[in-house]
Amino acid sequence: MLHYSLLFIHVAAAMAIFASLGMEAVALAQLRQATDEPATRASLTTFGWSQRTGGPGGLVLVLSGITLATMYWHWRGAWMGLGFLGMVTAMAVGGIMTRRALKRLPQANNGGRSGALPLDVVPALRQSFAIRVALLTGVVFLMTAKPEPPVALGALLLAAIIGLIVGRGSARAQSAPAAVRSR
Repeated sequence: MLHYSLLFIHVAAAMAIFASLGMEAVALAQLRQATDEPATRASLTTFGWSQRTGGPGGLVLVLSGITLATMYWHWRGAWMGLGFLGMVTAMAVGGIMTRRALKRLPQANNGGRSGALPLDVVPALRQSFAIRVALLTGVVFLMTAKPEPPVALGALLLAAIIGLIVGRGSARAQSAPAAVRSR
């Protein structure tokens, strides 16, 4: 019974992470369309909800995954270690790239004074988002297919490469936010 309870908690935590990514996608769309300070603040509120969902979800996912891997799988299978690596990498990308870009928003760090959005904020956020979605999708593949080591490594590397390519393309294709264009 403990095994199934842990497995449920693990899957529910993964669902929370993908829900937080959905919220982040909405926040990115809001930020891209923001034409004034209140609209920018609304997108930051959505980012906040995303972080309040994804952060605890990631922690529960990692802890339940380590427990399952230790108690029931005894760390046999490259997919577990690589899945853990993919998850930690996605968390690091979010913690570094997303946080750094959010701190560059004028409303986030200067007491709400109005100002143009830095041109690189939204593209950086979109790049971070694409990398994390690809990595986490690769982790889901590892957890469900449980492939042999060469396939597991290849899948995670492919996910990372796809995330980098899509992220770069997304960042390049991103036009300046409406708030910047209108000033």
